[in-house]
Amino acid sequence: MEETVGKIAVDLLAQADDKHTVTDQTRESLTEWEQNVIETAEKGLKEYGSDFFIVVLTKKESLYENIYRNFFFHRRSCPTPEYDQTVYQYIYSADALQYLWTIPDKETVTMYNLNAKDIPQEEHQLRDYSISFINGDLDRLCRKLNNESGDTPYLQNLNVVLQDKG
Repeated sequence: MEETVGKIAVDLLAQADDKHTVTDQTRESLTEWEQNVIETAEKGLKEYGSDFFIVVLTKKESLYENIYRNFFFHRRSCPTPEYDQTVYQYIYSADALQYLWTIPDKETVTMYNLNAKDIPQEEHQLRDYSISFINGDLDRLCRKLNNESGDTPYLQNLNVVLQDKG
């Protein structure tokens, strides 16, 4: 005699232990990326009593062509924007995590910058971050979040070059 799906489900529920919490269920439903961000935030909370940043660096494996690894870590200061980087800010007073930016690899940033008007709608956010990276807006945001002033030497040199061409 074949068992129905309903009977199997009822039998499994009867065998389930009560130790499976809502938190466990939530963690199971999150993606690996989200879990890593949350775990990194929890570690940062233990170390800092103020705002901090979570950085995700994406690195290509040197031995394999299409294998990438993500490295998650926390730090007190906002990192300088760089290729293959995603940054979040943990706002301590609000107990909130704010997504700041994702900068793709150099080739993609260049492609977005050169073809900005032709980028599909679903890629506009990444395109906009790429353009903000190229034009220095993310550097300025970083300095503001770190309570720094003035341009970095890179931006100062870039401004001089652009003025000379203008």
